[in-house]
Amino acid sequence: MDAIEIEEEKNDLDIINQLLYEFVNDEVFCGKKIYNDVFDYSNTLIRIIWDNMPNNIPIRPYLRKMPIEKSIQKAREFFEYFDPRYTDYLDIRLQDGTFEFISEEEAREKNLPTVSTSGIDDEGNRRINIVYYGDFSDVYAIIHEVFHDTNLVRKPENLTFEEMALLSNRSTFTELISLLGTMVARKYFMSQNEKESDIPFYEDLYGVFIRGSQLEYAINLVNLYLDKGYVANVDLIDLMKGKTECVCEAIAEYLSDAINSGELALFFNERYLTACVLAFYILNKYPDYERVLEELNDMMITNSVRETFNYLDLDATYDADDNLTGFSEETLKVLSKSFKEQVKKM
Repeated sequence: MDAIEIEEEKNDLDIINQLLYEFVNDEVFCGKKIYNDVFDYSNTLIRIIWDNMPNNIPIRPYLRKMPIEKSIQKAREFFEYFDPRYTDYLDIRLQDGTFEFISEEEAREKNLPTVSTSGIDDEGNRRINIVYYGDFSDVYAIIHEVFHDTNLVRKPENLTFEEMALLSNRSTFTELISLLGTMVARKYFMSQNEKESDIPFYEDLYGVFIRGSQLEYAINLVNLYLDKGYVANVDLIDLMKGKTECVCEAIAEYLSDAINSGELALFFNERYLTACVLAFYILNKYPDYERVLEELNDMMITNSVRETFNYLDLDATYDADDNLTGFSEETLKVLSKSFKEQVKKM
């Protein structure tokens, strides 16, 4: 009888160490990045946000109920104001089966994610999944995911270097388009005296703060792994010391998601910080921010990362392999100033 080798089930710490091993070998060494420069860009974003984040972010609950049909109507109203092309696009997606709407309660009952998402399913079809809460936040969720869908890129096999560069541009800036889009929508609805239309701004800012906390923790975790070759349970706890309760809960959620998904998602979280910093910059610099949003989205799958930063008149820095590493000192000052000024205007 042949011997049967039974592999012991990995515990959570084993999984985390495996994910760190894979990340380090894929992104730090095989990715042609110098160890000390891997997180320069991430740390720059964290610095801008941390230095200018308000001490308290006012979060208010939605009190006014709104059926999902009304939210769709409101999203369509905004797109009609922004650019009728987007109204037509929304109508097409509503009619071709791309959208799927599910209530938060039903999502929880079915143990499904309670956040809205968009992308390509296993059959290669577009999908926009809206988890609705029955309030004005649903309007912004629809607008956010439609903007994502308008710059969605399929990922074929055997991409050329130029095609990879364009995918990198979309990956870096797609959250900028959606976040800026919802901020522009907020300004529009406030001009129309819509009740509770201002709430999402604070929620977005709080969300960026949380993602920044998770990203900072993940960076420290990777650096510790690089130094020691492993992390222990005590390390996971020590890296949380000095954090607030809500941040510790967010970090615990991040670790749980990483274990369940098999992804550390560092660069995924990074793009939310990029979105917030650049959205504040655009709102601060350009009086015609609607035009900038529209042009940025139109060039999303035709520009490189470098070309997009040039379009925004930002002096970004790159390594020898053209990987983004940060900003010049002058640009860093400009981004920090615009972030601070936009927070004051909340």
